[in-house]
Amino acid sequence: MVVEGQRDAKNTTLIPSIRTLADSKFRGDHYRGLASLELYRGSLLQIAAQRLQKILFLLMIKLEDYKAMYKPSNLNS
Repeated sequence: MVVEGQRDAKNTTLIPSIRTLADSKFRGDHYRGLASLELYRGSLLQIAAQRLQKILFLLMIKLEDYKAMYKPSNLNS
């Protein structure tokens, strides 16, 4: 098998590489793995965003309750 970049003794031109079926399958699996990793990463980011949104919503509700509970009373009445 010829390695890309290997030079022939008689000719100074580069010998093109030979891709085997195994190389093609590995490259396809590698790209498929990257795609599934991106989907996994995207779903993790979506879950994190949803949790953060829920936390912020609950904090907003608690802040409104806090404001209502400690509302200054009218002492002049």
